[in-house]
Amino acid sequence: MIGGLDVPTSGQVIVDGQELNHMTDEELTIFRRRNIGFVFQQYNLVPMLNVWENIVLPVKLDGRRPD
Repeated sequence: MIGGLDVPTSGQVIVDGQELNHMTDEELTIFRRRNIGFVFQQYNLVPMLNVWENIVLPVKLDGRRPD
């Protein structure tokens, strides 16, 4: 629920003062990209990118420059 992948059937999900259940899909995507880290059971890497490129991809999608 905290990651914004599931929608609650009742109640609210509030993370860092932001109510997730009223966010659009685009807003949830940006929220996840900036605030949540996922550790998946299987790797979700882009096969044609190297390790560094896979790591910085979310940062670039957010319009920022990687450190």
